[in-house]
Amino acid sequence: MADTVIAAVLAEQDEFSLAYKAASGQVRKLRNRTQREFKTKLAAFLQRRGFMYSTIQDVVVRLMEEL
Repeated sequence: MADTVIAAVLAEQDEFSLAYKAASGQVRKLRNRTQREFKTKLAAFLQRRGFMYSTIQDVVVRLMEEL
């Protein structure tokens, strides 16, 4: 059971890294948008690429903090 939990945590971290990397390229395009537009468009971008909702939310929050 511990191996399953470890694998799940590692997979989630990998997904976050991939989503963060994909979203980072979009930040330049969305930088001048309103906060609401930024969140909506970035989330939609990541959603179209198949990332999980929880991962999308984490990435969007982190990128908002970095602006």
